[in-house]
Amino acid sequence: MSYLFKYFFCYYYITMDYLSKKFKINKYLSLWMEGGITYIYVNDQPFSSCKYLLLNIEKEDVKSYDHIESIDEAIRYYNQDHEKDKTLLDPKTEFWGHCSNLQAWAENNYDTRLLDSKLSFPLLKRLADEGDHTAKKVFKEEIAKRLCSGNPNIITFLLEGRYFYYFTKEEKDNMFRATDYSQITIMENQHAFPLLKRLAWEDESTAKKVFKEEIIKRFSSGKLNNIIFLLNEQYLTFLTEKEREDMFRATDYSQINTICEDQGWTERMGEKLKVISFGEGQVVQYEVEVLKELESLTDKLFMLDYWIRSQSKMLFTTKNYQVSGLGLNWCGLTNPPESIGNLPSLKELWLHSNRIPSLPESIGNLKSLKELHLFDNKLTTLPESIGDLKSLEELSLSRNSITTLPESIGNLSSLKSLSLGYNSLSTLPESISNLSSLKSLSLYNNKFTTFPESITELTSLKSLSLSYNSLSTLPESIGNLSSLEGLGLEGNNLTTLPKSITKLTSLKSLSLSYNSLSTLPESISNLSSLERLEIEGNNLTTLPESIGKLTSLKVLKIISSKFSTLPKSIGNLTSLKKLWLGFNSNMILPESITKLTSLEELWLDTKSFTTLPEFIKIWFKRYYPKEFLELKIWLKEYYPKEFQGLKIWLKNHEISFFRHE
Repeated sequence: MSYLFKYFFCYYYITMDYLSKKFKINKYLSLWMEGGITYIYVNDQPFSSCKYLLLNIEKEDVKSYDHIESIDEAIRYYNQDHEKDKTLLDPKTEFWGHCSNLQAWAENNYDTRLLDSKLSFPLLKRLADEGDHTAKKVFKEEIAKRLCSGNPNIITFLLEGRYFYYFTKEEKDNMFRATDYSQITIMENQHAFPLLKRLAWEDESTAKKVFKEEIIKRFSSGKLNNIIFLLNEQYLTFLTEKEREDMFRATDYSQINTICEDQGWTERMGEKLKVISFGEGQVVQYEVEVLKELESLTDKLFMLDYWIRSQSKMLFTTKNYQVSGLGLNWCGLTNPPESIGNLPSLKELWLHSNRIPSLPESIGNLKSLKELHLFDNKLTTLPESIGDLKSLEELSLSRNSITTLPESIGNLSSLKSLSLGYNSLSTLPESISNLSSLKSLSLYNNKFTTFPESITELTSLKSLSLSYNSLSTLPESIGNLSSLEGLGLEGNNLTTLPKSITKLTSLKSLSLSYNSLSTLPESISNLSSLERLEIEGNNLTTLPESIGKLTSLKVLKIISSKFSTLPKSIGNLTSLKKLWLGFNSNMILPESITKLTSLEELWLDTKSFTTLPEFIKIWFKRYYPKEFLELKIWLKEYYPKEFQGLKIWLKNHEISFFRHE
């Protein structure tokens, strides 16, 4: 056995003459014995419990382990016999055994060979987070070693734990350059590419290069399963235009060409074709559900797409094809041709994520169109002919540069959903009030300074978002929207709410966050259907007592350092499942908060308090006699010392408390 391993077991048999329940190893690391159980503490905060010693080897048997280089190897060699007899050591002896093990580990610069990796790795992470520079150095070396091994399971673990956060860009470049990717590149498509994509996000050099090379290699192979997977999952969007062009030229299309050799095949397909989708502007995609009418081709649908690509000019020049769906997304399209109006049977048109500055007037010829998706383009306005789309039910125009809408938009009598978020609108045409079927309207992140009164005539509206504009007031007429279920007004300049807002008795979700509200009206209790209320980031210092009448409320977000107290009626919110609170040093919480027996999540900003809030203690004693608490408490920044009186299980930032026996 190596010198380090012998050194480890030498510490195992240390004896102590005094009965101490605490053993301090260094500035950061200590062990406590509580109720016969050994606990590891980091920076005086509980980290984990030690259930039993992993190995029990008599001194005379040590030589038989000379070939073993680490504790992990010893555990495997020992065949887990140590787990069978948990009474082998009394608690005191076990405690000092743990102390000697961890002291040996610390004095050998946290050599990971001296501890079970299931303990050493998370413990190194915690020590590094607490400022132990030696632990951080060893921790980073361990991460690099595990990444460079190329083991897909280990790499997935590192990615999910966000372990690369600890490295500088230069360190990551060197680490990813030394990584063996061969185990990943032999995996099936559905496993290899998600993992390579996540690695590419972490590393813009080597990992991204491997990711793109693998896309090109598998696509160019001409294997249908590779091509279909890459198209359907949109992996070609990670390539530059030149990389795609070079790849298409190098691709082996022999498998695709085989189906096209059948005489008369193209004629039959022309008659039966229903939906066409061009992905990436070069090679087309398909959806099995919409192509299933094609005769006997369910196993070779991609061949159809290849044929369409070679015949694409015909799509806009003939009316023989009864095309009902067309997708030209991510194609770099700038000018849809006038001939697009020659598809009278078209029901769905997807043109999003292009560079389209305007639409042809012929768009109005698509009388059967029900869905038109134009988000993420460069549109500044719409043609008047848009109003001719009397069958249109969904219109997506988000993420453009639209400054005005034509009056004709009010002619869209069948329209149910209109998305105009992330544009430059400051007004709406009066005709918008004619959209009697409209149920969803998004005006998120525009330039409105006043609430468009015409909206208040849309009595069928169920969802309305005017978040992140510059509204300072709301009209009393907002109370006319009696069908409204969701109202988003966060990120404006509102200082007060109109009384009529409490007429919205169907409202289930109300977001008023990040405004300048100083009070909520007592009449807010009239919103009897409200399930979600978000009011963080305002000037509120308390809530009205009537808040307790919102008995349907499930989510309440209050986060604000200005809050000084909560009303006693908060305890009446017995349906509440999520409560997000922001604390300041003077925050007073009523004991009635302990009546929230349905609560599943509590978010606390603990910067300003150092002791466990009394209401949490009451929860433990009164409502959670079970071994495991159902309540999840999210803490930000710090873990108060008084939490040491509880057993705590940490997982990321989500903390579940265990009853302290």
